[in-house]
Amino acid sequence: MLPVSLQSLRARLALFFAALIAVVLLGFGSAVYIAAVIMEAQETESQAEKDHELKQVRQLLYVSLGVGIPLGAVLAALGSTWMTRRTLRAMSDIVATASVLRPDGLSQRIPLHAADDLEIVRLVGSLNHMIERVDRALTGLRRFTQDAAHELRTPLAALRSRLEIALRKSRDAAEFRALVEETLEELDALHRLLDALLLLARSDAGELPVTKQEVVLHSLFEEVISLYDAIAAERAQQLCMECPQTLALWTDKLLLSRGLANLVDNACKFTPAGGRIVICAEQQGAEVWIRVSDSGPGISAADSERIFERFFRSAEHRGSTAGFGLGLSLCREFVSALGGQIQLQRSRAGGTEAAIILPSR
Repeated sequence: MLPVSLQSLRARLALFFAALIAVVLLGFGSAVYIAAVIMEAQETESQAEKDHELKQVRQLLYVSLGVGIPLGAVLAALGSTWMTRRTLRAMSDIVATASVLRPDGLSQRIPLHAADDLEIVRLVGSLNHMIERVDRALTGLRRFTQDAAHELRTPLAALRSRLEIALRKSRDAAEFRALVEETLEELDALHRLLDALLLLARSDAGELPVTKQEVVLHSLFEEVISLYDAIAAERAQQLCMECPQTLALWTDKLLLSRGLANLVDNACKFTPAGGRIVICAEQQGAEVWIRVSDSGPGISAADSERIFERFFRSAEHRGSTAGFGLGLSLCREFVSALGGQIQLQRSRAGGTEAAIILPSR
């Protein structure tokens, strides 16, 4: 194996040209030396001696040329072969891998060899990274298509059935108005589902935009609570927050707001009438902990391992209208994009406590 200093194509080119220059300089130096000998002989020696030495010089010159030219040609051939062999091998590997890549099979990667040039290593690494990104994007697209087809089929079929029945049965204006309102509610739910699926697809493709800024949590909590105040009041739930006025962190406000809203939405859905939902935050070293706790039924041990799976709903809520099972999945994707993590545990009130842990900077 070559030393690291010679694993660069540039270094090998420099070495090759240095060798060629050395051969040329050697030949030039020999010629200069021979010329100097001739001139000195002409000044100090007799004609016979001059003729004899000139004959020897010519023979030496012929030998130098006879050896130097073939030696230079051999060095050039060996050097070019030495430099191109591994480069051509790497190009062959790239072509071979590209020829077997398909949209449904992007697991193949271009092989790397220990003796590859550093430039080739960088090129192959970039190409493999590009293949990996394309593979991840296509996998996310397929997953999105499957999820969307699975979740949209049932509500669309139910919506179509309801409208067909409405057309066959005579109704008064009040009944039609109620039907239209119910249909609009279902369409709003489908719209939210599509938004969630699109966000998940962007997350799978690594395309969730993150724009960090200073976010004051007290103000953010007020904004999120204002979205659910009416819902909590309708269900006789108490929605409150505990957060220092000046506590802030450096993060993406939109993603954090969406993740927090999903947690509050979940808490409102599963907390009984008269229950309490608390949003709080505190600084712990270089991290900020944001907690949403409720007094609902909590999460069973059987469901805790699957709770973050997409479209997962516990057995008692399957078939109900309590969401699509995407809220916690979305929240985890948002928090992950922000460089944090999310944990679930039982709250002091016996319900669920979700903790978002984020770096403060």
